[in-house]
Amino acid sequence: MVVENKVVQTQQLIETGLCAWQSWNDRGVIARAELIAKWVEIISQEAALGKLAGEMAKYQKHQAITLLGDEKLMPGPTGEVNELYSAGRGLFIVAATDADQSSTINAIVGHVSAALLSGNTLVLALPQAQQALQFVLLNTLHAAGIPELVVQGAEETELTALIESPQVAGVAFTGDEKTAQTLNRTLSTRDGLLAQLVAEVSGSALAYVTDDHFILRFITERTRTINITAVGGNAILLELGGGDH
Repeated sequence: MVVENKVVQTQQLIETGLCAWQSWNDRGVIARAELIAKWVEIISQEAALGKLAGEMAKYQKHQAITLLGDEKLMPGPTGEVNELYSAGRGLFIVAATDADQSSTINAIVGHVSAALLSGNTLVLALPQAQQALQFVLLNTLHAAGIPELVVQGAEETELTALIESPQVAGVAFTGDEKTAQTLNRTLSTRDGLLAQLVAEVSGSALAYVTDDHFILRFITERTRTINITAVGGNAILLELGGGDH
């Protein structure tokens, strides 16, 4: 019965995150950045996170606005407008190995802020030893105005079931290379959509999460085509169809 309840609880977390994804993604980068800016103010004063964590979230916000803030016009034939824009991938799971170093905290904050700014929803499933950190992260994110359905928390015991779900778009992981490789194998052998593993495995160097284009790991690119040729054509047809002609 306990196992069955865990399965139901895990599935509810996934379904809730997926239901919240569309509205969160539709808010746009600028609106999401405003909420992350509020989060930066809050966590900079939070003893469990600290000023450096706030700087990390602030950096990800800057990169999101710079790289994702504007839709880009693409070349096309006369009378056609082609736009390139980004969207979140869906639901990401945030995981980490059992470490309390400040660099680990900063990397997790980098993952959380980049994933949210990109338009994804999250389930945090940190190790048991980091449940206090997870509690602080959830509370401060919700206090900043990010909806509770957009960022949820789970126990470490639910991590495997979450990752194995074909509905999950990816995993944001902080830790060692061996664990990252294990996660990657799990994601590559499961059914469903191709999942993304975004891993910070460089320790205190934070080489991946501070990369200028790190945030692009959390998005998909989309194109929008608007054909305006027909507008003028239809207007002429309407005019020619009038009784005066």
